[in-house]
Amino acid sequence: MVSIKKNFIYQFSYQILSILLPLLTTPYISRVFGANGMGEYSYTYTIAYYVFVLAMLGFDTYGQRVIVMYRNDRDKMCEAFWQIYFLQIITSSFVSILYWIYVILFAKEHFVLSSIQYIVVLGAFTNIVWLFEGVEDFKRISLRNIEVKIVSVILIFLFVRKPSDIWIYALIISGSTFAGNLLFFIYSRKYISLKRFDVLKSFKHFKGVLLVFVPQIGITIFMQMDKLMIGQYSTMRELGYYQNAEKIVNLPITLILTVGTVMMPRIAAFHSMGDKSKISSYIVLSMKWLMIGSIGCMFGIMAVSRDFVILFSGSDFAGSYLVVSSLALIIIFMAWENVLQKQYMVPLKKDKFVAVIMSLAAVINVIINFLLIPKMNATGAIIGSVISHIFICMTEGIYLCKELPVLKMIRKILPYLLCGSVMLICVILFADYVNINSLLLKLTAEVALGVIIYVSLCCVVLRLQGDKLKNIFKSSK
Repeated sequence: MVSIKKNFIYQFSYQILSILLPLLTTPYISRVFGANGMGEYSYTYTIAYYVFVLAMLGFDTYGQRVIVMYRNDRDKMCEAFWQIYFLQIITSSFVSILYWIYVILFAKEHFVLSSIQYIVVLGAFTNIVWLFEGVEDFKRISLRNIEVKIVSVILIFLFVRKPSDIWIYALIISGSTFAGNLLFFIYSRKYISLKRFDVLKSFKHFKGVLLVFVPQIGITIFMQMDKLMIGQYSTMRELGYYQNAEKIVNLPITLILTVGTVMMPRIAAFHSMGDKSKISSYIVLSMKWLMIGSIGCMFGIMAVSRDFVILFSGSDFAGSYLVVSSLALIIIFMAWENVLQKQYMVPLKKDKFVAVIMSLAAVINVIINFLLIPKMNATGAIIGSVISHIFICMTEGIYLCKELPVLKMIRKILPYLLCGSVMLICVILFADYVNINSLLLKLTAEVALGVIIYVSLCCVVLRLQGDKLKNIFKSSK
């Protein structure tokens, strides 16, 4: 098997870059486009992304799972790949037609931007990342993603100069990703080759694809519906606030999702070998370290949001710091869900339960959004998201309590919530009572103080619990 250590390093390196580059671009584009411009981009992108997910159905998750099954048999893997990819082309073609019907009939106010966002939908034709995830070639994925990110950042600084350049920004973001996907076809020759396959047998995969699609579309509705409904029932400025807050909160979430991406094929491999003890030990270890990191990030963002928003996005977004602080609550829920759902239930093919739970969560989110967004704007959407995440976490914990030591994991996590709370209070008091003229120096001092306090307290708790940091990679070869 490929070393998990190496996969973590590759993915972690890319995600660190994904965090650092927005620290360069977001302050720039926020000031160029303002809250209204960012809201317009977010609205059109969200619709295109919905259509992209519809085109992909569950091909990414299902395809990865099938590749894991056949990765030791090149002939079977090639045949399965082309069968699944054939279905992917069919659904992408059908959904592309639906998108253009929407653009022509309903997107008159945002016609140009919506037309450019079609490239996002077009990405469904070229998305074969699932092949590389299935064979655990995260080195190739990470290198490609790094190349795309760097090129897109360079193009943004070269060509995006004024508010009317928002269509250029959309073209760069969607076009660079599409071009990056094309590179995977060149790299894929290492694992697959052109092979004749029975077209009719391709449709045997359709049921499996649909089973993983339902929870996936539920997740997408859950994650993206907020922006769509804010755009419909509030203002583009409020959507700009929410989009900006999401960018900030997504910085740590990208690292959380990295763990799930790397762990899922490994857990699936252990499941195929019937090694339940390995699965349990990996899940418990992953849960502990992800929750420690996510709790620190959540309280840290809350503590510095007031100063960070102004420095990061400009004075036009000054009123959004409460939105950022509130949205940060979802970080710990995302970590919990990533471990139990992405790392455990999906590899163990508990698709029906995931489908039901995510569908219910999406319904809850939409209902609360419908009731609260017209009255509370972006804050209403955040309340809906938090309540839906709590519902998911509680339901998953109850469902899996007989298979995993859920209560034990919760007891281990609770002390770190106290550590984060202490850090939050100390940083807020420092910000209120210590006078530093430079906003950058003040923010740097707040972050440094928060990190020192949280890490110190966590080390004490780890020592009391008898854990060592090096255990995170124990038996991970």
